[in-house]
Amino acid sequence: MAKSNPDKLLKLAVNKGLGSKELTDNVRLGKIELSGVTAAGKLVKGTQVMPVQLGFQKEAGQWKVSLLSMFEQANNLAEKFLKKSGLKIEDLEKMVVK
Repeated sequence: MAKSNPDKLLKLAVNKGLGSKELTDNVRLGKIELSGVTAAGKLVKGTQVMPVQLGFQKEAGQWKVSLLSMFEQANNLAEKFLKKSGLKIEDLEKMVVK
């Protein structure tokens, strides 16, 4: 993973449908943290580190984008939103379904 081009991995994730083409405009994948068969890198827009990271998992000797990392982040963001807003989970579910 250390020899890979992080920006190429970000573009691969967008090409696989994990984000819009605009995601790659002035956005790059920052330092990648490697832990065994998993890796993660924060997204950086310009000079600002974004509160989102892209996860990868090694399968059959190749690195692949991990959708699980995106779901975990979405869940964490939803929990923070609920705490700040005072809404109940049911209220948020109704908003999302509409």
